Amino acid sequence: MERSKTKEEIYQRDRGEEIFLEVQDLCRSALMSYHKDWEKAVSELKLAVEKVKRVQDHFEKAGLESLKLNKMTAGGRRIKARDVLESDLYEALEFLNEPKLPDVVVYDFLDRSAPVKQLEFRILSEVDKANKRAEGESKVSLARKCIQQGMKDQEAGMFASAKLNFDRAQTSMKEAKQLFISVNQPPEELMSRWNECCADSERFPMLTTEKQRELEQALIDREKEMFWSPRDWELGFGIDHPTLFCVGMLEVGIDLQELCSEMKESGMGWPHSEEGILHDGSDCMNMIETLEGELQDALRFQEEDMAFKAEKDRSRSEESAVSYLDRPMEQRELLIPVWEDLPPDKLGEVAATDEVKELHECAFRGDVERLVWLLEVCEKQHFLDYDEKKKPVQVTVNKRLQVDVPDYDGKTALFQCARANQSGAAKVLLEHGARIDHRDVNGNSSLHIAAASGSSEVVKLLLEEKASPLLSNLLGELSLVAAGADLNVSDHAGQTALRHAIKNRRLGSKELYMINFLLVMGADADARDGSGRTALDLCDHLQARSLLRRAYSSQGQLR
Repeated sequence: MERSKTKEEIYQRDRGEEIFLEVQDLCRSALMSYHKDWEKAVSELKLAVEKVKRVQDHFEKAGLESLKLNKMTAGGRRIKARDVLESDLYEALEFLNEPKLPDVVVYDFLDRSAPVKQLEFRILSEVDKANKRAEGESKVSLARKCIQQGMKDQEAGMFASAKLNFDRAQTSMKEAKQLFISVNQPPEELMSRWNECCADSERFPMLTTEKQRELEQALIDREKEMFWSPRDWELGFGIDHPTLFCVGMLEVGIDLQELCSEMKESGMGWPHSEEGILHDGSDCMNMIETLEGELQDALRFQEEDMAFKAEKDRSRSEESAVSYLDRPMEQRELLIPVWEDLPPDKLGEVAATDEVKELHECAFRGDVERLVWLLEVCEKQHFLDYDEKKKPVQVTVNKRLQVDVPDYDGKTALFQCARANQSGAAKVLLEHGARIDHRDVNGNSSLHIAAASGSSEVVKLLLEEKASPLLSNLLGELSLVAAGADLNVSDHAGQTALRHAIKNRRLGSKELYMINFLLVMGADADARDGSGRTALDLCDHLQARSLLRRAYSSQGQLR
């Protein structure tokens, strides 16, 4: 009966070791499928996990499990070790029959719990690594597609769509890089479970640091170092970094460096990296580096294309602007879209340097001190141009400012004063020779602008300077005049200066003052436009209507 039991245990042990080797072959096959067929690789690793459970069952039935070994005496374990040795004739392990051999050596020879448990955790760690590699590679694939689509969009001139694809590629590459970095970082839950096993001296004594040191010393004392290898495997290694158990009888793990050499010699290497598989995932960084180079090239091409398009658009605008320069002044407003595209030497007085713009702004703000400096001291003007490399540069022109230099629609700095009722600034401009009768593209003078804006102080100043009382604009309006001037000349629509003043939707005190001023100067309150309507018919402002009614009364026309 005892002999029959021994045969059954030997069968169970042999069967367990056979399946143990099958498990490691499955892991080897899975590694060879990395970056070629992820579905196959992960499937084989999961099958290996299931087979490990069968290995554990066979070893338990063979009595080679720590909980059963713990119930035996040291003598009983030596007898069992002798039976194993006799059944397989391990001549190299004859030293296990030594009478004074430390029990830890015999225990390690018999115990299969430690190597099976380590193999299980190796495979679980490798499954996590494979999943991270697979997900990272899918991110790389997505990034590559985005780059390719972005380049197609760029060639088609769809720069916004190209930029969106390049941004997506950068995001995918960043996510892939994080996944590859985390390949060497096992899940915290798996790490916690492994540490618990390494600290369990009852179920897995040969995984504890104390027992490993004791075993190593015992083998060194007997000059049997060949049966020992440091069991310094860490969870981050995965299936890599083989270690010896059962006094050298079982090797757990696969040497990745050796596998890579075999694959390279057979011409069956991995497509993602010439160096093969590394347990820390650094081999995957080659994909990221290659992709980053492709993206940088694409972005550089995009920048060059956009610069070329911008220059092409600028040249087209410049040609358009030059074509308008020979046209009459009333058509110069068409220069607005290309205003900044030409330097002063091409646009002449119509162009706006930084100083010309400042002159108009100071006139509008009433900055008298700055106006004087610009007109009397400033001898240089600046504008933005482009060098031979199409980069923006500031160009300086040695040219004094002209007081009447106009903006794009022909208005001078004096017009800005008239619009903002800046009489002090207007006086400075007049003292420096500003033309009162200068007209813009619509034929308006500064006096027209002052009247429409309700700028009473500027109106008085301009009248004192003897502005032409009969200067009409392109619409037929007349400037405000001194005594005896005809204020009732109408434009093509039959609208007089009084009607234009009332058209202002925001009638404040200065606008009301201007309406009253016109009426006092003799403007006809009953003048009708082309539709037969008077100013009173069109005015809904209470105070303005009151002024008009009083004017009717004084002119004897109130109905």
